Amino acid sequence: MSMSRHTGSEDAREPLHTDGAGPPWSRSDALVAVGACAMNLLSYVFLSGLDGRYQVSPAGLLLVGAAGLPLLARRRHPATALAAVLALDGIASLVLPLPPHLGAVLVVALYSAARAHPGRGTAVAAVATVSVTLLSQNPGRWPLWQDALSPVLSTLMVVGAAMVVGRWQREMAIKRTLLADRAVADERRRIARELHDIVAHHITTMQLMAGGARANLGRDTEVVREALVSLE
Repeated sequence: MSMSRHTGSEDAREPLHTDGAGPPWSRSDALVAVGACAMNLLSYVFLSGLDGRYQVSPAGLLLVGAAGLPLLARRRHPATALAAVLALDGIASLVLPLPPHLGAVLVVALYSAARAHPGRGTAVAAVATVSVTLLSQNPGRWPLWQDALSPVLSTLMVVGAAMVVGRWQREMAIKRTLLADRAVADERRRIARELHDIVAHHITTMQLMAGGARANLGRDTEVVREALVSLE
């Protein structure tokens, strides 16, 4: 069995259209869906050609290509997207059938679900992926442990990658928050120092003006009046 690698980047997130002016998916979602679908189609064509039991057909191309459509919703509804991919992939495997494989579309859907639902959600997604893959690739008979080895290992690799990347991104988010808080605190201290210097300068000036006004009492009333006006 072979596992296609997910080449899309979860870090490069784009805002989704929620105002009705565009589709409910981003450009990167569409690119990832198209790329994974293309890899699935290539895998279907070449793997089918290596074994005489499997033949490439227009219906097979249509079913394999349709399995990539749920990836358009993988950001907003990752669990639903994974369920839809598993259903379509299982149907395609039973109808055609397909050569044993864990396609790129399923890898992307599982990765997205594991990233969005860590913990129990990731375990459920992994078990569902392995179960549906085994049942679809072994129609009419109970899967042996040798049949489960490759899907289990592939699923664990995808889930492990999702967990590692998710943890790294959470740590980076915490660091960014700490750096932003530190920058705000430094800026507040700088502003406080500047205000202190400005207030101290004005108080010193007021002291000098008050002293000048006192020194000119009874001499130059105009100077005293200007000093008092400035102080006011």
